[in-house]
Formats: sequence, structure tokens, C-alpha cells
Amino acid sequence: VEDTEGNVLEGVSDAICDDAKKELARCRTYVETVLWDEAKGCYLFNSDTPVLMADAFIGERHAHNAGLGNTVDPEKLAGNYLKVYEYNVGDCYSKERTGFGHCGARNLASLDTRHTYRTGDGVIEHSYDVWTGVSYVLSANMYQLGCELGREDLIRAALDTAHGVYFTTYLDTDTAYYFNTPEAWNAKNPRYSRNRMYQRARGAWELLRAV
Repeated sequence: VEDTEGNVLEGVSDAICDDAKKELARCRTYVETVLWDEAKGCYLFNSDTPVLMADAFIGERHAHNAGLGNTVDPEKLAGNYLKVYEYNVGDCYSKERTGFGHCGARNLASLDTRHTYRTGDGVIEHSYDVWTGVSYVLSANMYQLGCELGREDLIRAALDTAHGVYFTTYLDTDTAYYFNTPEAWNAKNPRYSRNRMYQRARGAWELLRAV
């Protein structure tokens, strides 16, 4: 079995890969049927909650690296990523510009301004967080798909999303995280953060690999 770059994946049998492809096809049908919202042009958190998740398609990286291809329809996914850029990235804090965020992608963003990020169990935890590693992997996915589809708008959105995390970490003297990058910061005030010196595994490296 080889990945998308022609590298042999040691220890992965053809039978395991075939099973994964069958399961992927079954899951793809479910996602397209239940979670895709044609009117909104994006995949929803669930069938009842009109919110966008920044990390909803983090698994795209693993599927791509394993040679399984896109997990859902690539054109729909491109539209979904641009919605995430508009809502999850655009609704964040920005120090150096007005009207659009620049500190990564917040975990959840509402497509309905009346929505309060609630489920049957209460407020969705960490909805106002920007997870630094997730933002980098999201950017990697956006960049990869932008290259595949020849979508310059998606490529620009990917690099801008990633640059927001980079700027907040290394260039913004108000946050000054430098080599002490936290797992997460607040989408509206990134000076508030938690879990320093931690980032989602392979976050920035996945973007570097995609580029």
C-alpha cells in the first residue's frame, strides 16, 4: 500500500486498506445525506444545530496521507471551507485590521446569529476557543484542496488562516507566545490562553507538508 506521494506504508495490508475504503464509502453517504445543507452550502455540526466546526474535517489529513482521497465531495468541501473561513476565521479578533479576524479559526461559528452554541446537554464547551494546531491542520486541508481544484480563493484563505496563528504567536507583542505556543486562546481576546507549550500533533508540520 502506498500513500499519495508514492511512499510505501509499512505494516498496512491491502485487506485493511480495502476495509477502510468500504467504511469510508458508507460514512460518506451518511455525511452527504444528513449533514450537508444545500441551502447554506456547508456541512453542519449535526442535523439540528446550524453551526460550523473548524475541526470537522481534520480527518481529511489522515485520509489524504493514507491514500484514501477526499472523504466527501471535493466541490462541496471547498464551499464548506470557505464558509469556515468567513464565519470561524472572520469572527475572531484582529489586532492590525478591521472587519475580519486574524488569529486563527474559532472552534464553532453560528450560521444563525440567534444561536447560542447550545445542545441538549448545555453550552458547547470550548466553542469560543481558537485551537492553534487545529487551525494549522485546517489550513493544510484548505491549501491541499485548493491546489487539487485550482481554487486560488481557497489557497489564499488557507494561508491567511495560518498566518493569523503565526502572527498571534510570534509577531503580536500583546500576546508574545513565541516558543511557548498554547493549545488554545480566546477568539475575541487571544491574550487569554491555556495549556502553554502544547499544540495539536503535527499541526504546523501538516501545513508545511501540504505547501
